Amino acid sequence: MKAPSEIVDFLESILGIYFYDIRHKHRSAFILCDSLVELSLKTKILEMCSYEEKKKISEYKFYKVVEKANEIKTIPVKLQKDLIRDHEIRNKMQHEYASITIDEQKCADAIINLIILLRKLWGKYSLDDIPSWVDCALRIVKLYSSKGDFKRRKEFRRRMLNDIDWNYIEVDSDSYKLDEKGEESDNDNLTKGYKSILDSLGRSPGKQVLNMNEVKIIVGSEEYWSLVIREYSPKVIRCLDSLEIEEFH
Repeated sequence: MKAPSEIVDFLESILGIYFYDIRHKHRSAFILCDSLVELSLKTKILEMCSYEEKKKISEYKFYKVVEKANEIKTIPVKLQKDLIRDHEIRNKMQHEYASITIDEQKCADAIINLIILLRKLWGKYSLDDIPSWVDCALRIVKLYSSKGDFKRRKEFRRRMLNDIDWNYIEVDSDSYKLDEKGEESDNDNLTKGYKSILDSLGRSPGKQVLNMNEVKIIVGSEEYWSLVIREYSPKVIRCLDSLEIEEFH
């Protein structure tokens, strides 16, 4: 069974914030992640419970929601404890201690727990229809979680920054131009699925002199990952594959 589309849309929003270049993004994503956990649990309960019970759902405390959902779909004890712990941290952060901080790894762990929960509630195929960039993003989130490898994390950052040519875009195989023999042509810089982004003088945009009103950006640096994961996900996926960073299961 597929997870409800509104749940997947919410997940995309969380990932967008996690990778976006804003201050306290991990704090914001962590809070939203806890909200989506509660929403997902309540959505599953509403799918299965009686009319009388549905009227009480909005009054349930988080612990009761977890308990009720567990009666419908078995949620591992460790996952229950992790979800409750994150919810308590979120409450303290919002209502008691503003000084509580959420680092990258803690936020990544919360997202991983959310994904595990979604698959427990709606089955292993619940996220099969997610966009490719979301699948790519989740692999990176796992890399940055407590389940990730520090050395591969460091190497991934280096390759994203130094080894990928962002001046080339990929084109669909249907766009290949064929010559008279029906073979792929190299016309217009189009060859083997790549198209070079060059100006009329054959210069790469990355090599041009900046105008007064322009700012040079380093596309592969972390502050622009939100963009490249969406727009250049095949390049990012190949980088993940080259490091043998496993897909999120």
